[in-house]
Amino acid sequence: MPNVLKLALIAVFKIKSGMDITEKRIPQDGRTNFQVGQRKIDVRVSSLPTKYGENMVMRLLDKGAMTLKLNALDLSRRDQGMIEKTMGSSFGMLIVTGPTGAGKTTTLYSALDGVNALERSVFTLEDPIEYDLPIIRQTQIHDDIGLTFAAGLRTLLRQDPDVIMLGEMRDTETAQMAVRAALTGHLVLTTLHANTAIAAIPRLIDMEVEPYLLTAAQPLLVGQRLGRRLCKACRETVADPRAVFEAHHLPIPASDDFDLYTPQGCERCDGTGYRGRIAFYEVARVTQSFNEAIVSNDMQALEDLARAEGYRSMREDGLRKARAGLTSVEEVFRVVAS
Repeated sequence: MPNVLKLALIAVFKIKSGMDITEKRIPQDGRTNFQVGQRKIDVRVSSLPTKYGENMVMRLLDKGAMTLKLNALDLSRRDQGMIEKTMGSSFGMLIVTGPTGAGKTTTLYSALDGVNALERSVFTLEDPIEYDLPIIRQTQIHDDIGLTFAAGLRTLLRQDPDVIMLGEMRDTETAQMAVRAALTGHLVLTTLHANTAIAAIPRLIDMEVEPYLLTAAQPLLVGQRLGRRLCKACRETVADPRAVFEAHHLPIPASDDFDLYTPQGCERCDGTGYRGRIAFYEVARVTQSFNEAIVSNDMQALEDLARAEGYRSMREDGLRKARAGLTSVEEVFRVVAS
């Protein structure tokens, strides 16, 4: 792209997103929207100064295309049931982990859909507010004026909430207050940057949450990643699915009667072989039996305890969906490294 055109486009996007067009030395965040027919598309804009000029990234949020219900997600029956059981409780904790752009907030909103906001007092603290929810009281975080997640949660606890959704646990104070809130009669939903569901446990310990408080709160941990969904119009059956599993050093499924699919590309998917996205999940609940493994920071023991309760990793969930023809084995390995 010619430099003159690049600079002009960045200036236009900055103006539309409410960013300072004259400031090019520091990172900035903004937000805008545009209309496509009857659909409103929200855009989150981020700029970063680099050696060769500003780099700009835009994340599109198509509210009209989203169905914020748990049964619209790609959860297994067991995983969906565990989340629904947590949401039906009067207290507890739901922590969704994953990198930026993995769909964590969408999962939280979908979980909130099962809460009767007419009977229970529901509050959210978000940065930014991504979806407007009826009846629910939503608060936008403003760090520049002192309205941080910690400050907002401290005040919110005086508002007699039943259900609290925190957009993210970013610091020690917020994490500690969130866990204590879950122990004092509140249902807390939040996100955390961790590679897996089980990895959320040492991450919380690093944030100075006491192990005994963590096991007492018994949080439900959800790890997720987003991958590409195979295009149904052009996907092709793999001739020898067993060979694919053997090439990736994977155990052959007990039933030899299974198919795998590979992307081909057509007009409907713009030649990519993929159309839409699919989520890979893993869900585990922390219980009192985890206490010793948490104290000793034994990750293998933590995973073994979770597996005893039916836990399945994101890669295993992805491979299950590959066998169902929803994605490819290659896509699973691209998204879930281990």
